[in-house]
Amino acid sequence: MSNNGIVLEHACLGHSHTETDTLTCSCCSPIWKYFLSPKMFENQHQSDRSPLSEEPATQIFRVKKGLNGLGHIYTLAGGKDVSVEAIGIQNGRIVATGTYEEVKAAMPDCMSEQSLESGHTLIPGMFEPHLHIITSAVFNTMVDVGPFEGQTLRQGYTRDFVIESLKDYVEKDEMKWILGRNVDPSLLKGNKVFNESTLNEASEKKPIFLMNSSMHVGYVNRVAIERVKAFFAEKDEKEKVAFLDTCDGILKELPELGPVLQVIAVENPLNADRLHKEIAGIFSEASKRGVTSVLEAGLDPASVEKGDLGPSFIYNQPAILKSIAENNCPVRISAALAATTLADFNDNIEGRYTLNTGNELFNIPFIKILSDGSNQGLTGLQFQPYECNENYLPYNKVGEPSFDQDVSRQTNIGLFNYGYPIEYDTLIKKIVDNGWSMIVHANGDQAASRTVNAFERAGVTKATKELRRDRIDHASLLSDETLEKMYNLGISPSFLIGHVGYWGWAFQQMILGAEKSQLLDRCQSAISNHDMRITLHSDYSVTPLGPLRMMEQAITRIMEGAPDMPRPNNDPKPENETLSMTSSSFPVLHKEEQISRFQALKAATYDAAWQCHADQWTGSLEVGKCADFVILEESPLTYSNPTYGVYSAFGMRDIKVLETWKGGVKRYHNTEV
Repeated sequence: MSNNGIVLEHACLGHSHTETDTLTCSCCSPIWKYFLSPKMFENQHQSDRSPLSEEPATQIFRVKKGLNGLGHIYTLAGGKDVSVEAIGIQNGRIVATGTYEEVKAAMPDCMSEQSLESGHTLIPGMFEPHLHIITSAVFNTMVDVGPFEGQTLRQGYTRDFVIESLKDYVEKDEMKWILGRNVDPSLLKGNKVFNESTLNEASEKKPIFLMNSSMHVGYVNRVAIERVKAFFAEKDEKEKVAFLDTCDGILKELPELGPVLQVIAVENPLNADRLHKEIAGIFSEASKRGVTSVLEAGLDPASVEKGDLGPSFIYNQPAILKSIAENNCPVRISAALAATTLADFNDNIEGRYTLNTGNELFNIPFIKILSDGSNQGLTGLQFQPYECNENYLPYNKVGEPSFDQDVSRQTNIGLFNYGYPIEYDTLIKKIVDNGWSMIVHANGDQAASRTVNAFERAGVTKATKELRRDRIDHASLLSDETLEKMYNLGISPSFLIGHVGYWGWAFQQMILGAEKSQLLDRCQSAISNHDMRITLHSDYSVTPLGPLRMMEQAITRIMEGAPDMPRPNNDPKPENETLSMTSSSFPVLHKEEQISRFQALKAATYDAAWQCHADQWTGSLEVGKCADFVILEESPLTYSNPTYGVYSAFGMRDIKVLETWKGGVKRYHNTEV
C-alpha cells in the first residue's frame, strides 16, 4: 500500500482492493498454499527419488555421413555458430571438441562412440529460464480445462468443451470436489462469459472449483457455494463468506478465494507423495522437450518462525528444491527468491541467504519482484486503458452506437503491487544495496517504465551488467524509451513469447488494439538495436514447456489464435479439409520483430545460461563445461516445412527430441523413433 492509502479499482474484475491484499499473478501468488495441509506434510519432506546409480559415460559423439546426409554438432562456443566433427565426454564434462582425430586423441581407450547421421543434430542442453515448479505441481493435480493440447492451441476451445470435460470427471472421480485448472476465458471461442451458471451445467450434485490460468480468479458452482456456506455456518463464521450470495460464482483475490480453498483443503487433501510425483512429471516433460536446466522464478524463502526446519514444501522451499536437485534430478535447478514486500525482504531474505553461492546442481542467483499482473488477465499496468471489458468484448469506437457509454466505462489500466514510487523504489534500492541481482515481473508498459526508473534511481548502470545480469521478465510491452533505458542500465529481457504465438490475436483484436500490440515481445529490437542478450520462457504452467516451440514463435511471430489457422505440424491439413489461407497471408504480429533461427537457438542455450548466472557450467559445449546436450532428429537451423513458404519454421516445435543428456548421463531416450 502506498503512503496515502491509495486503493486501485479493477474494472476488469468489477471490484476494488488495497494493494496489499495479494499478488496478482501465478508467479508468486500464495493461493496454491491453501491446498496444502501442514499436517499432511509434516513428516514427508524428502523426495522419493533413488540416488543416481548410472555412471557418466566416457564417449565420443561424431558426425558421420548416412544415407540421408551428415549429422551436425553445434557447440555455440563463445556464442557463435560453431560446428565441429566430434565431442568427447568423461566424468560428466566436455573434455574435447574438434575433429574426430583430435577428440579421439584426448580420450581414454575405454570409450564408446555414437555416430550422428542423416541430419541428426547435437546441440547444448536447452534452458527453461522462467517456470514455477511447486506451484505448477499443485495445480497439475487438477483437471486440465486449459486452452492447450500439447504445445498447440486446443481446437474447439469453448465453454462447452470445459463443461463436457468436467462432466466426465463428475461421473468417474471419487473425490468430494471436482477441481480444475488453467481455464482462460480470453481464449474461449464464442461466448466468453464464465460464472456460476456455466459450472452448474457441468454438475448440480458435486461441488466444482476452477482456477483461472492467471490464478487471480476462481469459479464455483452452486453446490460449491452451498458447501462452503455450510462449512462456515458450523463454525459460526457466516460473515466470512457473505460475498458468496452476490459473487455469481466468480471469486476474486485471496479474501474470496481463501475461504473456499480452506474448505477444499479439508475435504480434498493433497499429500506429499502426490506432489513429488507431479514435480517428477514436470522434470520428465522438460527432459522430453530437450531441457536440461530450469529456473524457478518465485521461490518462497524459508519461514523464520519455523527455525531450522529441514526441506518442506510449505516452510522451506529452497531446501526442498535443493534436496530434489541433488538427488537424481534430470534437470539442473536455479531459483529466484520472492520478495513480496520490503518487510518480507528484511525479515526473510536479508542476512539469511547469500547470492549465487550454489553449484551446478542448485543455485539461487536472484531476488524476484512482481510488479504488476497479466495483460491477458487485464491486470498488467498500462499507461492507457484496456480496449475490452471483463468479458473480452471490445469497447465501441468513435461513431459506433453507445460510444459515449463505453468511454465512461473504459477506465481499467491494470494494477501495481507496490506503493509507487516510495515503496517500490525503496525495495529495489534495498536489494541493489545488498548486492542481489533481480528478476522483475513486468507485463504492462507502465510497469516496465516504473521498473527501469526504479533501477536508475537505485544507481544501477550498465557497468555492472556482467556482474548483476538483472532481468525484466515477460517484458511484454516495451517502448523505445524503455528499451534504451534497459540498455543503459544493463538489464536484459526474458520474453514470454507465447504472448505473441498464443495470445497475439486476442491482444490485437480485443485486449490492446492493433497499434499497442505492436510493442509485444520486441525480440529483434532488443538484440539488434540495443545489443541485449534475450531469452524465451514458458512461465510454466501459463504456457507449455518447449524451447523449440518458443524458438519457432520468436522466428515466425505467427498468431496461432487467428481464425482458420492451421495447426503447426508436419501434416497441417486435417482430413477432408483444406487450408483457408496461404503462407503469404498468415497473420503475423509485427514482422520486424522476427529473429533468425540462430538468434533463437542462442537465446535458448548460450544467452539463457548467461542470464541465469550458469554460463560457467552450461549453455555451450566447451571443454570443462557440463556434458549437457540434446540430440534432435533434425537441425533447428535448417528445419524447413515447405508447406508454409516463407514461414517454413512453422512446425519447428515438432522436431523430435531423440536424446537428452545431463552431466554425461542419458536422461531421456525417445523410444518411438
